Amino acid sequence: MVVVDTSVLVKWFIEENDSAPALRIRDAQREGRIRGACPDFALVELGNVLRYKFPPQDVDRVTAAVRSITSLGIKVIASSPEIVSEGIRAAYANNLAVYDALFVALAQDLGYPLVTADDELWSRTRNLGFVHHVRDWQIPLERR
Repeated sequence: MVVVDTSVLVKWFIEENDSAPALRIRDAQREGRIRGACPDFALVELGNVLRYKFPPQDVDRVTAAVRSITSLGIKVIASSPEIVSEGIRAAYANNLAVYDALFVALAQDLGYPLVTADDELWSRTRNLGFVHHVRDWQIPLERR
């Protein structure tokens, strides 16, 4: 399993720097080679980003994009009070916004790598050993 943050999910729908490695993660998920997870609020963040990137007449496109995360089999995990508390600790320890630190806390709690395309998040947490930049993370060869 791998935790993916919103910066990776956005690249599944908008062509940006590092979209190619993000799309490889999506394709590996679709093919069953990996199993992705994200906290539930990632869907809200994704919807918000796409709302501002897509024209107003594309409301159905934004809705479909958000729904596609679960249809791809990404496990959406509820943000429990315990994970939020760990996220707050991680935010203070790594000088992060709490919502970014929640991805770190979830990955740490699950014992899985966190993959991000957020340069600032990665630079502040790479010393933890389980946070990887999307352009450097290697998809495991074995099936999930």
